[in-house]
Amino acid sequence: MKTLCTYCGATVKATSKFCGKCGRPPIISPTIAPIVISSVAPVRRQLSRTTFVVVGILVVLLIVVAILFPKVTQKAALMRGITSPEASLSVEVLTAVPTQVLMTVPTLAPEPKKIANSLPVSSYEIVIAVDNNGEHPDGELSYSTSGITCMGGCGVFKGILELRGIRVLDQGFVLDLNVTLSEVSGDPWLFSADLKDIILEINGQMFMPKGSSFPTKVTSSGSMIGYLSFSESIPINADGQYKVVLTISNRLQPVEGWLIPK
Repeated sequence: MKTLCTYCGATVKATSKFCGKCGRPPIISPTIAPIVISSVAPVRRQLSRTTFVVVGILVVLLIVVAILFPKVTQKAALMRGITSPEASLSVEVLTAVPTQVLMTVPTLAPEPKKIANSLPVSSYEIVIAVDNNGEHPDGELSYSTSGITCMGGCGVFKGILELRGIRVLDQGFVLDLNVTLSEVSGDPWLFSADLKDIILEINGQMFMPKGSSFPTKVTSSGSMIGYLSFSESIPINADGQYKVVLTISNRLQPVEGWLIPK
């Protein structure tokens, strides 16, 4: 038969004179040991759970106080400031600063327009020379094709091309021409359809036309007034001289002149 030691609660034989754990002579009381063991454990568990609950509540309260305390303090300070002349003065100063800053922000002035390094928008005549009564330069314009090899725009024409002037625009310039045809046979091209056979030089710089007001083909003689349009700008020359040379491949020998303001 076994029982429990009254001092340490270890299990010992009923016939043992000493406890094998604490070394004391056990007092055999089988009814006391179970009561001690069964009453201690629940009390400890109950205390542990209660402690955790209390600690949790305290932590939550600390967090709430930390959040609300600055707002309450700020509100109290504001209320004190309303009743204090000095505090109200500081509030007025603070509220006036943003208004003053907004009122003193300068408006941005528009940027000055950059002066382009090109001829200003205006009209210019093309003349042979100043001492030649300001006559416009002209040249012989002619073209002929063979009916056997021609795939369209076949025929012959002869005439005169006259350089009249240049009109400088915001987006490029226009070359004004007069064309007078004295002889036309068939329906020849006046210029090539893509205008790639036309080259204009101004002070040695080459320009290619982007469009034309003249008809693509000519079918009868007569006079025509039109222009060739260019998308580039004419750069300013340091000495103010502008020599103009127009060449049309297989149709016109180079025609030269000088620009003068109208």
